[in-house]
Amino acid sequence: MHDYTMTGTVRLVKPVESVRDGFTKREIVICDNDPRFPSEAAITFVGERCALLDCIGVGEPVSVDFWIAGREWNGRHFVELRGIAIHK
Repeated sequence: MHDYTMTGTVRLVKPVESVRDGFTKREIVICDNDPRFPSEAAITFVGERCALLDCIGVGEPVSVDFWIAGREWNGRHFVELRGIAIHK
């Protein structure tokens, strides 16, 4: 599995969401600030990593390390960016 990094500005930090059986997740939305074609991406932190977003605020410049998680369910395919670390 490969790690990737996205650098940009925080657009949104969602609250922790309890999904099932004690499983928690939290999303952050980052804009890469490309002057021609800005791109926003939601990156999901799960479990203990949710706390990494406690000190992150909207408008802050950050760099997020993540990996790509893909899965199939009922013939449909889903992709999620899973946060590993965040740096101010």
